Amino acid sequence: MDYTALAKQRANGSDILSERTKISTDEIIARHPNGVTINAFDIFDGKNGKYVVCAFNEDPGRYFNGGGILTDIFTSFVNGWETDGRTYPEALAACRDDFAKNGGLKVKLSLGRTKAGNKLTLVDVM
Repeated sequence: MDYTALAKQRANGSDILSERTKISTDEIIARHPNGVTINAFDIFDGKNGKYVVCAFNEDPGRYFNGGGILTDIFTSFVNGWETDGRTYPEALAACRDDFAKNGGLKVKLSLGRTKAGNKLTLVDVM
């Protein structure tokens, strides 16, 4: 057993965060104007509710925090796996595995504003 690798994964909370550095949404939009293919994800339950973190093919050493729209999309994916008596962690693991096997999800991110003027990340599923 590789205790160092296991400790790093636990300290980071997810294999998505291990061995990757965070990239901002603004930077993704600038570097990848035609979109990115999300190839892995994890969902965290933070102090402000659930949120998704994503890894993507175009920059394997980076991850980003998804906003509300991506969190809703990926939460709905996991909810579809909560059948046949699966617990949420079991459903999350099964969904993540199936998602990776099926090639991920191509999305194009852009910036927008809510009616109140707050910053919003828009998601175009391609």
